[in-house]
Amino acid sequence: MEQFHCTRQLGTASATFADATLTVSTGELRRRWQWTGHGFITTALDDLVTGKSWCRENPLYRCDWVLPGLENAPPEATLTDLSIHPSDDERFTSEHLEVVAAIDYPEAHLQIRHVVWVYPDSPGIRIQLQIRGMEGFHSEQAPYATDRVDHLPLSFGVARRRMFGYYNDTQRRNDTHLDILKEEVIDRPLRGPEWCDWSSALCVEDDCSGLALLRESHRCVNQVGHACGHFYCDPDTGLEATGWGVLPQEIAADRYRAGWATWCLVYGPTDVDRQLTFKRFDRIRYPTDPDRDIYIMANTWGSCGQRHNPEPEREIRLHFLEEVPLEFEDLVTGDKTTVAADPEGRIPLHIDSPADFRFVRYTF
Repeated sequence: MEQFHCTRQLGTASATFADATLTVSTGELRRRWQWTGHGFITTALDDLVTGKSWCRENPLYRCDWVLPGLENAPPEATLTDLSIHPSDDERFTSEHLEVVAAIDYPEAHLQIRHVVWVYPDSPGIRIQLQIRGMEGFHSEQAPYATDRVDHLPLSFGVARRRMFGYYNDTQRRNDTHLDILKEEVIDRPLRGPEWCDWSSALCVEDDCSGLALLRESHRCVNQVGHACGHFYCDPDTGLEATGWGVLPQEIAADRYRAGWATWCLVYGPTDVDRQLTFKRFDRIRYPTDPDRDIYIMANTWGSCGQRHNPEPEREIRLHFLEEVPLEFEDLVTGDKTTVAADPEGRIPLHIDSPADFRFVRYTF
């Protein structure tokens, strides 16, 4: 274990592995894991701004996660590598410290990587599990949606639970009686197990501070998504997030498959504190690159079958000519410009799949 001793710092962000303990800090949040011989278990989560310490002593689990297809704690494991290095994910996120722990489970014929992104001056961190099969692994050892991927050994006390998520198919939810966001708050003390299978985030809040786990997935309130799992609250064990995001046949032997990542955030006691924390971390996680993300785009989809000419190629060319003086960079158009017109000169509108559309970028 001593051979993996390392420490790095990036601004206010730091990460240290020593004495079988991994400690990361953003300057606003500190989280600590202990190596147990079965994996890493969270032993502390501290809000360095409010001074709140969220975790109880002596967690009941031996590992934050449950291996795919196994109901109990993971079997004995070997920590084969642990590294800490600066990264920006090839400019797709802000600069951070990336902590990567490589772990072998010979009995289960699985290898995982526990990856933590530690951003400086951030209210949160990002945790992700990556998985691949070893020789002897068979896909019937299936990752189910109930397999745990992250865990905080909380003492809930009188804390309330807040869940929220967005609806998909928003273009059909534009009536005033149809919400885009669903939010529920349970303000009674937690007396027994609770599940939430529709939200993207679950928050635990008291009158002094709050914390949240958010799944970085495509789950929506009305769309379960791809093995996105659920949130689970238990007065004895704490807060859990489940759902590896990897199906049995997707576990490969030649490369790691990345599961859904989890954000772990801390914030102050007010609604504004919570909302600002989510916005801050979202902007840290997905920063805007002006060279890549800012451009002017126009759209044209044709006549939708009305009795006048739709968008044949000559009209598309007219759009190009109109856009050049305005410095438009992109024109998005339906691919019906390549479909033969009917006897009346109209192009039929038959949208069978996303392949019916194409995106073309022109540089003028």
